[in-house]
Amino acid sequence: MNESAQDALKVCEAAILASLSHRPISLPDLQKLTILSLSLWEQGRVSEAVAGFRLLERNHALPKPGLLAWGWWLLYEGWLDKAQKCFSRVLKDEPRDVEATLGLAYLRFYQEKFTQAAALFVDLLDRTQLVSPQLMASAAEDLAEGRRPEQIEIAPIPGLPPGLAQLLQKRTIDGVKAAIEYGQRVISSGLATSPLPIQRTMLEWRVKNINEEPIEPLCSELQALLEQHPLEGRLWQFYGIVLGRQGLSTDSVNAFYRATAYSPLEAGTYAGVGASLMESQEYEYALPYYGIALSLQPDNGFYHYEMALSHAGLRRWQQAIEKFTDALNVGVVMFEVYFNRGLCYFYDGDNVKGTQDFRKALETDPSDYRCAQVREILDRGHP
Repeated sequence: MNESAQDALKVCEAAILASLSHRPISLPDLQKLTILSLSLWEQGRVSEAVAGFRLLERNHALPKPGLLAWGWWLLYEGWLDKAQKCFSRVLKDEPRDVEATLGLAYLRFYQEKFTQAAALFVDLLDRTQLVSPQLMASAAEDLAEGRRPEQIEIAPIPGLPPGLAQLLQKRTIDGVKAAIEYGQRVISSGLATSPLPIQRTMLEWRVKNINEEPIEPLCSELQALLEQHPLEGRLWQFYGIVLGRQGLSTDSVNAFYRATAYSPLEAGTYAGVGASLMESQEYEYALPYYGIALSLQPDNGFYHYEMALSHAGLRRWQQAIEKFTDALNVGVVMFEVYFNRGLCYFYDGDNVKGTQDFRKALETDPSDYRCAQVREILDRGHP
């Protein structure tokens, strides 16, 4: 990317960060958001691009390139119903669009609607030079007739930097561990002329499974990458998580602050700041960061839950109860949610609802180490 394009993107990022930091929070300018999201996708900054697509979709402003990119990503992530909506919207306006047809063909294949999939792959045979429609038409026909196919080819996600699409394809076929090993071989062999997108994606997978990772090598790897790429917000976010895991709370929150500046669309960076501040009992300061995270990703129940804990830390029982309820409504049904909401009900003087939540907590996970405490409180009738 040339220097003027980079400067334009920095302007977009700064404007988006300013809008999200405004009180009350305002959504970013949609034109700037579109420019930034598509550019992030082309750079392989996939999670940030998807955050932008999600915001644009909520405002009915997602353009065709974004619909296609997001549709393929949703397909790879297994969100088949959502992927279908993306491809179908493109095909409604352009019924002969090759990429949307190919995406829909794979979607039907993953749904095990093999006859429909075969018809779509056959329809593509004369319209594209891709190899996969020929192979997949044959595979779908075999499966539709109860035969085992000789070969199945998973198409890489279009529009991503060289190597990254193949890395994601490898994950789909063989799993995360095999994909990481593949990516490491590609980088060490020198075949990846621009390895950062591959490194960033592998680090995301490793940080998600941080309990299985030796912390020191991961920390050293991130430090080395940040020396080379100091403006990479996602790397700062990963570094913040690793530092927090080591108990370095001040360094962790500083890393998350850096992450918000360089990756303003990444909800996890704001939640990271909020979590770090909450751990040091700076609840009032944590709340705005959770507010931004939820404005970007309102269906993330853990952000609702952590925001509820911040309200509870400030003894704002009603606000805490409301956010615990939001967490439950979006699917975070855990012992902790019922337990903490129950405590808030008790402290707010509603012993009936507190008792109900404590009983639900016991039903949700009767093996939790706090069950004895819950039963003792239920016997007394109050905390």
